[in-house]
Order: sequence, then C-alpha cells, then structure tokens
Amino acid sequence: MKSLETSDKNQELQKIWFYMRNNEQVGPFSYDEMIGLMQNQIVYDFDYCWAPQLTNWTRLADTQEFQKSTLKLYYDKQAEVFQKRQLPRIETSIPLFVTRDGQMWRGEIGSISEKGCSINSLDAYSKPGDEIQLHLAFYDSEIDSFNVKGKIISKQFTEIKNIKNQSFKYVVLFTEIPKFGTEQIKQWILNPLLLKK
Repeated sequence: MKSLETSDKNQELQKIWFYMRNNEQVGPFSYDEMIGLMQNQIVYDFDYCWAPQLTNWTRLADTQEFQKSTLKLYYDKQAEVFQKRQLPRIETSIPLFVTRDGQMWRGEIGSISEKGCSINSLDAYSKPGDEIQLHLAFYDSEIDSFNVKGKIISKQFTEIKNIKNQSFKYVVLFTEIPKFGTEQIKQWILNPLLLKK
C-alpha cells in the first residue's frame, strides 16, 4: 500500500489541472505547475480552473487545493524538504541587502548552506517564486562581500526579538553563486569562528 506522502506527491505531479483563458481551456498542468503559474502571475486566484475532482469550472480561490491555508502547507512542505537536505549548514546573523524588481530591502541571514539560506526581514511584499539577488555585506571585516542569485521557496510570519514590526522568514534556494562564495560558505561551516572576526 502506498504511503499518504507518496500519494500526495503523485497527485502533485499528475497533469490534471486546466484553467480558463478567453473562454478556452488551457492545460493540462500538474498541481506544482499550477502553483508556478500563480507565482509568476500568469494565473490568478480569481481565474476559473477544472480538474477531475471538481463538479464544475471553479475559481481557484474557491477550491480546497488553492485555499491560502492549503498553499501555506504546500510551501511549508517545500521548505521542510529543503531544510532536510543533507548539506551541512550554520546558524548565523549575516547582514544583507536583497534586490527584487528594482526594489531593495535589508535583511539578515539566519542560517546558510552552500545551496541556500533562511532570511529574516521586515519586507512583507516578497513571495514564494520571486527571483531575488542577495548582497552579503561584510563591513568592518576581513571577509569579502559577494552577491548571490536565488529563488524564494517559502515565506513565514515570525517574531524577531527587539523588533516591534511584523517580520518574515524567507527560505531561499541559491540559483547562481560565485565559486568564491561557495568556498567561503564551506569555510564558515567548517570554522564558524571565521564569521566572528
């Protein structure tokens, strides 16, 4: 008998979803692909969709699969898979600047591996699927600053001590990182004291 997790994964990969555009159905897409279309603002929650389990064409926002609570569970699971990868990571507090669509905001890396990181920030507008650029800033330090390109795969509301405003934790998958940056992160993991200098 297949596990529930395996069954859910198969359902996410099956191409059974359609959406309506200009009175024509477009598809089929997998659940993962539909979420990607939403992230890229090709499909919106007010668009109509259909899958075999639906009686009629239904707005995405009115389906159980695309309710905000269901999507949050999906993103949390994506982040959990990312966190469980066997790459070593280090807890830290590296200051950084994040650029997205010409906008810049400050943040702090909470943990980092050579493949990705978590970011704590007051920015409320970024969302899973966004492509961002990170500038790891090391001022008054012997460590060289460097840039990384990444993709947000998870967003969670959190509370950061001593910060009264709403804050958010983003999990970011690196999509492009200079070789120097990868080597630097490996050195930090082997010797965390390097970040204290």
